[in-house]
Order: sequence, then structure tokens, then C-alpha cells
Amino acid sequence: MGLLDFLFDSEKAEQRRLNKLEDTLMNMYVQDTERKQTIQTLHDKASEGNEDAIEILLSRFREDAPNTTVDLEEKEYVYDVLVDLGKQTELDLVEHLTSYLGDADEKINWPLKALKD
Repeated sequence: MGLLDFLFDSEKAEQRRLNKLEDTLMNMYVQDTERKQTIQTLHDKASEGNEDAIEILLSRFREDAPNTTVDLEEKEYVYDVLVDLGKQTELDLVEHLTSYLGDADEKINWPLKALKD
């Protein structure tokens, strides 16, 4: 392992990308269009089999945006993305949703609805 291997390690680079996407998604003061693009990017990564992207998408349900209309639209978009992933991919979305619901004390309506659908 050389000194610069951390720069060229594809797994670490992918994890850094995911961390940046999570930071953007969870920052409620970022423009809503940027968060929606982040949701789409996470959808694409989850479609490719990245299960960490699903966990990041689910974490959006824990946060509330100051603008309730934007918050509702984004949560509905994440819900639509999760339902789409559940129908089109071979990922075990039910496992991720039940794990989220088991750990959550509140804010379970959107994940519960996604699990139902």
C-alpha cells in the first residue's frame, strides 16, 4: 500500500461520494432542487445494487425541512423512489424498511406506506 492509495481506491472513493450525497440530502438549507437531484442520484446508485444508498434515502424521513410544502414533496419523492426500487430491483427493500421501522420511534408513516406498497 502506497502513500496515495487512498486517493485511488474505488471503494473509498464511492464511500466518500455517498457521504457527500448524504450530507447534501440531510442539509435542510440546501436548495430543494439540489436535494431532489441527490435523491435521483441515490436512486440510480441503489438501482445498481448499492444498499447504502437505500439507507441514505430512508434517513431523509428523519429530517424536516423548514418549508413544509417542500418537505412533503421531497418525502413523497423518496417514497416513490423506494417503491420503484422495490418493484424493479432485486434488493431486499423490505429488510431495509423493517430495520428502519424497528429503530425509529417516530416519523414512520412514509416508510410504513412504502412497505405496504
